[in-house]
Amino acid sequence: MALLPAILALSCARLDRGAAAGEGAELEPQTLPSTDMVPLEWGNLVSVTSAATGDARLLWFQDEAGTIRVVAYKSLPPQLWPTARVIRRN
Repeated sequence: MALLPAILALSCARLDRGAAAGEGAELEPQTLPSTDMVPLEWGNLVSVTSAATGDARLLWFQDEAGTIRVVAYKSLPPQLWPTARVIRRN
């Protein structure tokens, strides 16, 4: 059981922060085709984090090109937020 935390730590990589807080461009919005599904081309779910507001969670997806998409999920009523944010990688 002690091996599991070590494996999980190795599977995660910190993203480069790049510019200081408050610098840089706004993230590109992307409208979901439906609030009850995530498009397959978004790739794999790589993380779930707490959102700043109440019961929402942020779902982080990464596709084969390295593009990251973040969409909020609300549990009441259970649905995805209609707009995601896109983080492109060079």
